[in-house]
Amino acid sequence: MSRWRQLPNHHWEKIPPDYCPGCGSGWPQDGPWRPTERAMGCGCHGIGTRHTAWGCRICGALVAEGRDEVTRWGVAHTPVGLPADARWGIPEQG
Repeated sequence: MSRWRQLPNHHWEKIPPDYCPGCGSGWPQDGPWRPTERAMGCGCHGIGTRHTAWGCRICGALVAEGRDEVTRWGVAHTPVGLPADARWGIPEQG
């Protein structure tokens, strides 16, 4: 289950993991160094399963919550040329 916070405008957003497992950089909740966020589809838990993927602005690593098998990511969800050692799976935040 993801962690969430409410913004002053009453919208909700996910809180990123504390740091990048690729380079160790701390990930802030706000500002230009906050990691990018996207949804990643896969079939690991049945058709239509979606994971939150965070992109590190420092090293370019892609970190998927709740997804540990990084070598089987589909090309539709992985930037072109991203090597397997720049892909990380972490437990679901919560």
